[in-house]
Amino acid sequence: MAGNTLETAAKQLGASRAYQGVGVRETMLDLSAFFAAAEAPVDDETMRGLVEGWTSENQRCEPFSCTDSRTGLPTLAHFERLLYDLSLGPEEDRRNLTVATLYLEWADRGRALTWGQLAEIGRIMLWELASVRATATVHGTNIHVLMGRCEKSYSALKRCIERLDGLKERPAGRAIASFTSLPYWQGDEAWATGQLEPHGRSEPTGHGAGTDLEQPS
Repeated sequence: MAGNTLETAAKQLGASRAYQGVGVRETMLDLSAFFAAAEAPVDDETMRGLVEGWTSENQRCEPFSCTDSRTGLPTLAHFERLLYDLSLGPEEDRRNLTVATLYLEWADRGRALTWGQLAEIGRIMLWELASVRATATVHGTNIHVLMGRCEKSYSALKRCIERLDGLKERPAGRAIASFTSLPYWQGDEAWATGQLEPHGRSEPTGHGAGTDLEQPS
């Protein structure tokens, strides 16, 4: 397939995935899997066309919903868009925010979370974060939280962790928190769409936490 034709097809694919509410990171992984199956190196121009198509369509149309029906929390695609918008905004806004990832160690046992667990996770996060500037989304056995870097936010997150650990069916495992600072430079789209781990535990970039959550420096 000619380069221009492949790039055009990638733009159409990106637009289609955005219309269906799929996040840009998952869309990029899909195209990477195509190149891997074809035993060919990832083509930068084609990947750029994919992202351009996704971005254009995402800006043009209203998504079906920004809310995950299982949890009542924002969808991952909506959360990624918040990060992307922040990457283009004032530096001061990024300095005052952090992304906390709560890894549910007790849930990562080869089984998907049940609808009942997902609904309860959503209720916990919405209730405990209602009084602070924070947005949360569930991604596999991770919960990502965009939150302010202040004592009130960390206290609310600690309460979330304590209540989340109350959901586990067995004593093994706990909820573990790690923190990622937002970049200070503008337009870092690669950071905004590439920092969220899809499944399993990632290496903490801040402090691990059970009920002894500490504020990252």
